[in-house]
Amino acid sequence: MDTFLTARLLTSFELGIYGAANQLVQVVPQLVGALGMVVAPKFASFRNDQDMVVYLKKLQLFVLGLSAAGLITIPVFIYIIPILFGAAYVTAVVPFILLLAAMLVFLISIPIHNSIIFYFARPDVFVWVSIGHLAIISLLGYFLISNFGLIGAGGAVLVGTIFNLLAPASWFFYKLRKGSN
Repeated sequence: MDTFLTARLLTSFELGIYGAANQLVQVVPQLVGALGMVVAPKFASFRNDQDMVVYLKKLQLFVLGLSAAGLITIPVFIYIIPILFGAAYVTAVVPFILLLAAMLVFLISIPIHNSIIFYFARPDVFVWVSIGHLAIISLLGYFLISNFGLIGAGGAVLVGTIFNLLAPASWFFYKLRKGSN
């Protein structure tokens, strides 16, 4: 949706800058998919909350470490973006930082998402999360892109991924306190 809105609301030049920033962060969703495939069977195999929570905590520490490593790369990319793409792309730095932060939040959400889908067997939770995420990107994205351009696009994606972490996390902790099994 962010790409659709940026294509509609920004100039071709701005769209190219946003596209460059977006391409630079695409390694993180690929990592999310790969890790998700690895941990899904583990979450599906747990038979009690205690074992699942122990594994979730270890996995959460791992993805937090990966996210911290991702944050450390920001200064390198601030320097490299103008070298790789040219001085005109220096305006891609702030959208890149926002998009990278959004993708790192997405990475941090792996343990919660996988536990809901595979341990609790409730993928339907993500229908509602996806509707909320789409609404955020659509409505907030339109407002932010119209008013702040490239930075607004990155900001909308970041807010959407934060929602995509917090809404399932709220469900997860409610379900865990209530007792799942």
